[in-house]
Amino acid sequence: MQEIKQFCKFLYHLIKHIFLFRKEFIAQKYALNKEIYKIPNSFLILEPAMTSKGNLGDEALILGVIKTIKKNYINSKISILHYSTNDGMLNEDVNLIPFNPDKLDQTFFDSVSQFERFYVLGADIMDGHYSNYSVIFPIQLCRILSKLDIKTNIISFSYNSHPTKYSKFLFKYLPNNIRISCRDFVSLDRLKKITNHDIECYPDIALTMPPSLMNNILENIKKDLFSNPNFVNKKKILINLNPLPFQKNNLETKFLTISKNTISTLIKEGFFICLAPHVYRDGDSDLNAQKIVYSKLSKEEKSSVYVLDQKLHANEIKRLITYFDLVITGRMHMAIATIGMGQACGIVGYQGKCEGFINLFDLPKSCLINFEDIILGNNFLDFIHINYNNLIINKERCKLKLDINISEAEKHVKAIK
Repeated sequence: MQEIKQFCKFLYHLIKHIFLFRKEFIAQKYALNKEIYKIPNSFLILEPAMTSKGNLGDEALILGVIKTIKKNYINSKISILHYSTNDGMLNEDVNLIPFNPDKLDQTFFDSVSQFERFYVLGADIMDGHYSNYSVIFPIQLCRILSKLDIKTNIISFSYNSHPTKYSKFLFKYLPNNIRISCRDFVSLDRLKKITNHDIECYPDIALTMPPSLMNNILENIKKDLFSNPNFVNKKKILINLNPLPFQKNNLETKFLTISKNTISTLIKEGFFICLAPHVYRDGDSDLNAQKIVYSKLSKEEKSSVYVLDQKLHANEIKRLITYFDLVITGRMHMAIATIGMGQACGIVGYQGKCEGFINLFDLPKSCLINFEDIILGNNFLDFIHINYNNLIINKERCKLKLDINISEAEKHVKAIK
């Protein structure tokens, strides 16, 4: 039965691929029959994933690209191809172009043909871990838009150690006119084993996202925190609980129990804890996980815990991080935001996404723990203790490499001629 399901899934993706491949010829015919005027310094960005809404990591990538474009290109025009309303950009001077991946017709070509450059924010989807279609669609869209004389780019993505066969095939035969730049040297080495395509490598573009200015929401959160004597007088840790890798391995209940016990111990040791989500979407919401953990705490323990339950934007979370001595997170882009503020961070990793990033800042291996090791003994508590004890030296390491890594991250955009 499982083999039949896999075959049907493969067949479905193959049909989708053929459909998109046919669109290349339609785009080429469109370009031949119509005079296309290019708007100078015009940029088109594809949302990182069809499920970007509620994912602050994807939002951070988009805000980082927007900031870098505006910094380096005068009078730039920026538009975002979006699958669903994503209000993370509403404060930015950008145009949102809604589109349906199944309707890449003349109306779609009319709306995008005037752009000079197109960016796919590859994030963690290009190895096919989530689905083959998540790789097929952005690569084929690059091929389609290149027929309209648009410079196409797949940028700021990681590539795990077990890519799907479909992903390897697509990268192996990627046209040379599609530029690719990954976000860490571990991914670079993996890609070089499967393709002869030129590959650039720069730190994650989300590193360039500036923190939000203070606003009413942030002022209210700050007021709540500083009016709590436990926050003022105790050591402060912000903890993000990512249930996703544990859900996929039927370990979520155990993870949440261990998280609760770890937080209870930290409170006894004199810590104040803030529980902060970085993904709000249904199914794998950090907010749901932290609410479950908080509900299991005693009334006394809850006085030393703040639940950040407002739906904030990625740059707002980045601003709040500065109120804490240490951040412990299961989300890579919260780690990037933390390090981007020169703060100390411990990362619960999965999919092999984070190793290359911490290497860019010469951070020790003790800053990273695999999610499977969290559920063994007192590993989670020990991991937090180690990172708290080393936070001063790790903060200095982050600050030493921060400016150069931000400058390098901008090359995902700046490197195009």
